[in-house]
Amino acid sequence: LPNPTNKNGRSNIILGFAEDKFGMILLTTANQNGGYLFNPETEIFTHFTHDPSNPSSLSNNLITRVFEDTTGVLWIGTNTGGLNKIDHYAKKFNSYVYDPNDPNSLNAQIVRGIHQDKSGELWVGLFRGGLNRFSSDRKKVTHYTNDPDNPNGISANNVWAVYEDKEGTLWVGTYGSGLEKFDKETETSTYYKFDSENNNSISSDFIRDIYEDSKGRMWISTDFGGLNLFDRTTEMFYRIQNDPDNPNSLPADLLRTVIEDKAGNLWIGSFGGGLSKLVLNPEDQKKERREVFDTGGNIFTNYQHDPADLNSLSNNSIQSIFIDDVGIMWIGTFGGGLNRFDPETETFTHFTDWNSDLPDNVIYSVMGDKNGNIWVSSNRGITKYDPVTTVFTNYDMDDGLQSREFNGQADFYSSTGEMFFGGINGFNSFFPDSLKNNPYPPRVAITGFKLFNNIVPIGNESPLKKHISETKEITLTHWQNDLTFEFVALHYNKPEKNKYAYMLENYDENWINTKNQRLATYTNLDPGEYVFKVIASNNDGVWNYEGASIKLVITPPWWQTGWAYFVYFLVGIGLIYTLHKFQHKRVINRERTRTQITEAKLRAQTAEAQARAVQAENARKTHELEEARSLQLSMLPKNLPDVPNLDIAVHMQTATEVGGDYYDFYKEGKDSLTIVVGDATGHGLKAGTMVSVIKSLFISNAADTNAKIFFEKCTQTIKQLHLGNLYMALSFIKIEKDELVASCAGMPPIYIYRNETKTVEPILLKGMPLGAFDNFEYKQIKVKLNHGDTILLCSDGFAELFNDKKEMYDYARVKSTFERIGHNDAQQIIDDLVKEVDNWRNGNSPNDDVTFVILKVNDSN
Repeated sequence: LPNPTNKNGRSNIILGFAEDKFGMILLTTANQNGGYLFNPETEIFTHFTHDPSNPSSLSNNLITRVFEDTTGVLWIGTNTGGLNKIDHYAKKFNSYVYDPNDPNSLNAQIVRGIHQDKSGELWVGLFRGGLNRFSSDRKKVTHYTNDPDNPNGISANNVWAVYEDKEGTLWVGTYGSGLEKFDKETETSTYYKFDSENNNSISSDFIRDIYEDSKGRMWISTDFGGLNLFDRTTEMFYRIQNDPDNPNSLPADLLRTVIEDKAGNLWIGSFGGGLSKLVLNPEDQKKERREVFDTGGNIFTNYQHDPADLNSLSNNSIQSIFIDDVGIMWIGTFGGGLNRFDPETETFTHFTDWNSDLPDNVIYSVMGDKNGNIWVSSNRGITKYDPVTTVFTNYDMDDGLQSREFNGQADFYSSTGEMFFGGINGFNSFFPDSLKNNPYPPRVAITGFKLFNNIVPIGNESPLKKHISETKEITLTHWQNDLTFEFVALHYNKPEKNKYAYMLENYDENWINTKNQRLATYTNLDPGEYVFKVIASNNDGVWNYEGASIKLVITPPWWQTGWAYFVYFLVGIGLIYTLHKFQHKRVINRERTRTQITEAKLRAQTAEAQARAVQAENARKTHELEEARSLQLSMLPKNLPDVPNLDIAVHMQTATEVGGDYYDFYKEGKDSLTIVVGDATGHGLKAGTMVSVIKSLFISNAADTNAKIFFEKCTQTIKQLHLGNLYMALSFIKIEKDELVASCAGMPPIYIYRNETKTVEPILLKGMPLGAFDNFEYKQIKVKLNHGDTILLCSDGFAELFNDKKEMYDYARVKSTFERIGHNDAQQIIDDLVKEVDNWRNGNSPNDDVTFVILKVNDSN
């Protein structure tokens, strides 16, 4: 051994040893000195002992027993520390997290940008943490944060993009303070900020992505400002933005990423605008800077979601784009999963959580490794997709990830093949080739059997003569046809990730997949012969297709046996013979005529009774709808509030079945106004009941300006009333002078028409409807309002309105319509919206209530 005595000066006495499937030898020692893992190939000993500060160390230094199971896991029994295991297939994800007690850790949790420079140093942008610099060995971390006393330091603590260009210059994109050129030697910055009086300044201070193309041109993606081409020689920016009047322009100004293909075309992913290809003028390809923005042939081709085209983009909000070696484009969307785009055929193939093993439809980052595998991060960890085998492999926190949730643009693939993904609790790094799958499939066993949800005992008078795992066939009577099988995969390397599939032959047509539910229940089975089969995979998706099976025989009742059918046959023949012999033709005719008369009378009576029942039911439904409509309208305010700086107009159109829309106001003081707009689930009186509950809560709690507290009170009250599946979606905004504070519980976006820019800004705050979940964390946002700005609050009945072609109006059309009419006064906007609804419906009855509330900001005088 490398050390003949331990730290206490006692000899290392070998008590035992065991060799695993990999040829590694585990030596156990006396004197409570732990053990050694010896590699015969390298002749290296690894000493492992209990470390109180490391929860992953040996639990006790006195080893009593060592055993290797069939799945390759090495189990170690200790004297008083319980059971330990060594897993050679544990995933090697390195985690870098925030530790307030470690100066060489991240100084904040949320990672927004990652880049490794040519020297091997790692640069990490953080939310509220500024810029962190990891040495090439990652043992030392330097934190750069905003210091008001340092005029040349980092300008902001929200860094969302980091990029080193081909000349070795480091560029830092902040979210709210513009672009910076950071000097690594002097640790100082040069700032580039938006200047409303300079058209050659950057178009927005909210930087999302920085990219240098093959010609050395630098492209800056921004929120609210579109795309910028930066001329590093003249330090001038040339803007390319959305033009509502030009269908070939950039479709949106909320950009997320830019990438160049082998042909020199730029591909741009936007949030809400889909995918765009910028084909540059061939002459411009020879140039370096602003000439790409001339009008000599530069054209945008836009690809967006089309509900009528299954081969279109699945979602218009794009987070990340990766182009593989054969030119296939892999696109991560915010809500539409992963898209495979073939530029040659211009078709999209969708991978979502319902048609594949992709765990989540919110994709943040997409990268590819040297083996052609696609790696994505999402709200449920990291996923590897093999395009050749079409197999998805998912990794989560059990595999060592920083969190289940990651962030967009927080990714990097180094020249050494190392991958980096950033999330809400730090970032992970790993080498894809180091993630080895466990090749051992699990042994599958059927472990339990129940009849009518009761455990079947073993005995001579029982269907089970011995344990179910040792039973090959079970025979049941016809009434014992409600049964349950329990099963398990005997694989202990992260057993929570084992997967199962089962089927009952002669009953199920396909395999039924399941993960955590290790049982299969069948009811009302017909007499016959069946075979129950179950297969399983280990945590890495290696399946045991042989699995386990058991034959099931359900015997028929006596009246369905062969001899019973023979008796039925004889009796039937006798009856037919007797009837044929003794029936007389005249009697048959007389009886037939009498039967026909009787049946005619009965049909007439039945038809009359049915007509009366239908008429009564229609009257009842009409009365109920009128009551529901009256109840709903009574909940609405009788008069609009008078606020000096606000022009207010409202409109509600109820559906045939009242949909439960609701709005209300509360004025506090001269310049403060609280507005709620909601939509109850369901229709008719049920929806009216929910509206009345919310109306009462709003009246009694309106003075409380905290939307989160109000939402929590509403949820508690709804749950206490036991209203079943009734919930309330609600937007809650408060306007005080020139500031708007908004929260949302499951309602459509709040739209703000900006008078200065003549554009509409949608505010989408995701949240569950009131009454759905306790202690749900609702988001709140503050927005500055200016003179002439107009706010639109609407229910989903507008965007989900269908015309006579079965086309939905959708939220994109809501935004464009409001952008067109938002400059008008409040009542004129209402009139235009009502006309838009009528034109779109074209005489069709609305399937849901349609509600609008318009608030236009005027001068306070």
